[in-house]
Amino acid sequence: ENLDAEMLEEVADVFDIFDKNKDETIEVGSLGTVLRWLKFNPTDTELAEWTRAYDPNEKGYITLH
Repeated sequence: ENLDAEMLEEVADVFDIFDKNKDETIEVGSLGTVLRWLKFNPTDTELAEWTRAYDPNEKGYITLH
């Protein structure tokens, strides 16, 4: 599903709250919290799948772009 401009802005705003270093990344462990702030309720399995998808090299962080 494609996100509209308003949703993308909301994602960026929430992402920014958790971007401690202001380098457009968040720690993998924050992914569930970020998603819940966006009113998603991911299961542990979904979080594991998304983590593998967005951090395939297991660097411990996810980038916004």
